[in-house]
Amino acid sequence: MASRLTSVRLDDDTLDRLRLVAEVNETNIAAEVREAVRRYLESELEAEDFPRRLDEAHARQRAVMRRIVSSIGRQDP
Repeated sequence: MASRLTSVRLDDDTLDRLRLVAEVNETNIAAEVREAVRRYLESELEAEDFPRRLDEAHARQRAVMRRIVSSIGRQDP
């Protein structure tokens, strides 16, 4: 199935809110990564589990950004 790109104009307030959501999301993911690294360094996290945890954190970040982009496309112009 082909995807359809849509152009959407956003006002400054909406753009500011989206930037804030992205920053919060990035901060939350960074905290998860720091915690995984800390646990790995303290040997609480098995070596095999570490890459999986990082992959999961990145997958959550991508999912949040997809939802944000999707919600923008559903807004009335």
